[in-house]
Amino acid sequence: MSEICAKCGLVKELCVCETIAKESQKINVSTERKAFGKIYTVVKGIDGKIELQGDHRQKVKKILVKIGFSPDSIDVR
Repeated sequence: MSEICAKCGLVKELCVCETIAKESQKINVSTERKAFGKIYTVVKGIDGKIELQGDHRQKVKKILVKIGFSPDSIDVR
């Protein structure tokens, strides 16, 4: 027996709630200078703030697009 999505009521195989949620999010990818002058890439707008050592803005955008986020919803600064 298939599971039913609690949000839309469709069978999990037909549910598009997660896809819609990904497309509607606004994600900001930027860099910050931290202690001792080190650069960090900061990702905001998903379920938490992510910080990566170094400048990885373009790599992060490519990965987010690959996993289903809309390129238009990702703001890289």
